[in-house]
Amino acid sequence: MFYPFKPAKSPDCSKRDLQNLEETIRSAKRKWACRLQERSVKLAPKRLRAILILSGLIASATAGALLYRGLTGQPPVIHRFNLSIPSLADPISVPKGPSRQQVLDDYLDSLEKAFIRDSLQNSKPRN
Repeated sequence: MFYPFKPAKSPDCSKRDLQNLEETIRSAKRKWACRLQERSVKLAPKRLRAILILSGLIASATAGALLYRGLTGQPPVIHRFNLSIPSLADPISVPKGPSRQQVLDDYLDSLEKAFIRDSLQNSKPRN
């Protein structure tokens, strides 16, 4: 009825799967490198020099920006969401105006219903 679990065989399967995955990644890297090599051989020397200079400028600008930010002590720009979770000590906010009494009544009714529901669920039958 159930699949017979054999713990001795499971590590072999994971090793084999891991080896297959590593081989797939290696072959994909090799194909990508060959493709880049073939395309770069076809480029003109002037264009290769321009690409080299452009990539050097981009890398230098990035390194300079990181160095400047590190030396000036500016914190990195990270967008964070500040979530505030109300605690039990926070007062319950009730809107002001004519609906204030209605909101209070609804709140008290919900407390009463929750108390009755809890009483029914936790009641013990009498013998």
